[in-house]
Amino acid sequence: MFRYFNKKTTIIILISFFFLIFESFIGICETDFIRAMMFRAASPTWSESLREQIGSPNIVALYKLGTLNLSLITFSILIFGVICGAIGVWLASKWVALYTAEMRLKAYQKIQSFSYEDIDKFSPSSLVTRITTDAELVNTSLSFSSKFIASGIFSIIFGVIKSSIDYPNWAFMYGITVPIIFVAMGIIVYFAMPYMKKGQKDTDDINKQVRETILGIRVVKAYNLENNQRNKFEKPNQNLTFSWSRAYGLIGAIMPLLQSIITGTMIIIYFLAFNNYDNIKGASEIIGFVGIMMQVLFGFIIIIVSITQIARSLPSFKRINEVTGYKPSLTFNENSTYQITKGEIEFKNVSHSFLNDDNKDVLKNINFKIKPKERIGIIGGTGSGKSTLINLIGRLFDASKGEVLIDGINVKDFSFNEINSKVAIAMQTATLFSGTIKSNIAYGLSDDLSEEEKIKEIEKAAKAAEAWEFIQKKDGSLDALVEQRGKNFSGGQKQRISIARTIAKKSKIVIFDDSTSALDTVTERKVQANIRKYNDATTIIVAQRISSVEELDRIIVMNDGEIVGFDTHWNLLANNEIYRSITASQLGTEELNEILRERGLKQIEK
Repeated sequence: MFRYFNKKTTIIILISFFFLIFESFIGICETDFIRAMMFRAASPTWSESLREQIGSPNIVALYKLGTLNLSLITFSILIFGVICGAIGVWLASKWVALYTAEMRLKAYQKIQSFSYEDIDKFSPSSLVTRITTDAELVNTSLSFSSKFIASGIFSIIFGVIKSSIDYPNWAFMYGITVPIIFVAMGIIVYFAMPYMKKGQKDTDDINKQVRETILGIRVVKAYNLENNQRNKFEKPNQNLTFSWSRAYGLIGAIMPLLQSIITGTMIIIYFLAFNNYDNIKGASEIIGFVGIMMQVLFGFIIIIVSITQIARSLPSFKRINEVTGYKPSLTFNENSTYQITKGEIEFKNVSHSFLNDDNKDVLKNINFKIKPKERIGIIGGTGSGKSTLINLIGRLFDASKGEVLIDGINVKDFSFNEINSKVAIAMQTATLFSGTIKSNIAYGLSDDLSEEEKIKEIEKAAKAAEAWEFIQKKDGSLDALVEQRGKNFSGGQKQRISIARTIAKKSKIVIFDDSTSALDTVTERKVQANIRKYNDATTIIVAQRISSVEELDRIIVMNDGEIVGFDTHWNLLANNEIYRSITASQLGTEELNEILRERGLKQIEK
């Protein structure tokens, strides 16, 4: 809990508690003024016999102030108490807002450090719920309890002490009422908590289903799956309804129960008083004790309601703490001084399994070396391990076995900023962020550049990615709006903007993970040629099409997690059967044999 406090929040909460405590103290002291006014009304003229009847020196002193002065002072104290309470509540709202903001920020920052495996462990829908719905539940409960719990605690403390001193004959009532309240509340909270916890999980399921439907809305409509998705949503929706209705149904019983206990207590007090007192002193004692006891019981009520609110948000608080306290599977040496200067890449006996199971390795004993500024292609069937291999270079996760080296240094020894600034990856799925075309491409640029320099670099990168032509046709050109996930752009346009963003970084290593799949062959080759001119870096292109890699310096051929070939296009055609079969499946056997015949290479049997 304390990890989200900072100096500013701590100062505000202390000032807030001071005002709320002072309000409680004033509330307890008001009973003396009320009793003094009662005696004043019953006996306007002072006499020494009245001193004995009043009993309390404090009330005697207040009585002697006079009716007008006593009334003005009482009214002033009431107003001052209201002001203190208002300031305390305002400050309480302030520190809770700051506290929750810090909580969300720390959770968001921690998520940024998560690897793919970490995100899969929590699930995207759960992370969204924790940083939004759960944080809001914590904010709501703290906002309520922070305003009342301090004043409630001190109302109890001041009230019990004052009752014991001024009304010792009646203090025994606390010993009856308070235990009953605590037992009753404990039972309710005990039975409500499991439903609250289940409600958080059910909320995750709801968010997961909604997210899946929204992201796949085109498929849903194309295949007329609306009823199917509605049925899938119905079960988690019913579960959530059941959990929260049970939880809130139990919590809703708190106030009627408290009112019944307090009413019963008042009836007992008045019944006993009726049989024991028949004068103004006795009546004033009863009124004074009842006034204080009401403050004390009200303190218990608001504390219990606050505890209930906190109990309701406790599962949410724990879920957020799971994120902020989680140790990411990838750790970086932020004190590292190693730098990527050449862009040489080497894999030494690398194997990887997402399940840490040697029998299910996605990559198996990978060994190769890529020279600085070399252009490398990677090709292979679906599931052959291409994406996993290049993700190890960018250290999106660590290899289960072996070493991945850049410039002869293990990728684990680089700082986070170094490896992320010197290795640029354009993913299979082009992701654009809401904003403008300019802001999306500018993600890859240094903050040290001026605005004019950024515009020039953005334009160069857009031209290199063959995106400049369609960008100019958009309303606003570079300032054209990009909707969330770039849904107002075609697949090819999104890929070209993503490529522009990647090459704008001018990294030492640039990786394209099948990021030109939506482009035609002519545009794809133009982009590849432009990349070499724009940025003389080590370039790796993962592709499905032979045409995407045939003009590169060398090509890695992968099959079932292993490298089965690493050579030039023509050498692979001459000597690698898997590469020949992939080429034949794309060009056709007759066309491939014609090409092989012209080069004097062995042909494929039909």
